[in-house]
This record gives sequence, C-alpha cells and structure tokens, in this order.
Amino acid sequence: MASFSFKNYWDPTPKTYRIIGDILLALGTIITTNGIMEGNSTMALIVLIISVLGKFFTNLAGGNEEPQQ
Repeated sequence: MASFSFKNYWDPTPKTYRIIGDILLALGTIITTNGIMEGNSTMALIVLIISVLGKFFTNLAGGNEEPQQ
C-alpha cells in the first residue's frame, strides 16, 4: 500500500501510480485538445488543470515497490 506525503516527491514513484499518472496526463491532453478544437475552452482548461494536478499528486506516492529502471 502506498503512502502519500510531500517527502515522497523526490523518491521513486511506485509503478502502479506512475502508470495512473501517465494515463491521467495522456487522457487530459486528448480531451483538452478536443475541447480547444471544438471551441469549448472552459472545459479544456478544467480538464487540463485536473490532469496536471493528478499527475503531480501521483508523484507524492511512496511505497514498498522496487523502483523500475
């Protein structure tokens, strides 16, 4: 089980949380691009902020998993 703390920011992120963060950022990029193309800038901005914050918060996870190289 992972713990979330600011001291974990510089430690290696567990693989599961790194995957979740990358998926959040990829989906956020796709949805934001679609929102801009469709002219819905409010939705694009909200999704962009949520996806970037989600990626940041997954960096706060620390756990017992071995770091991946």
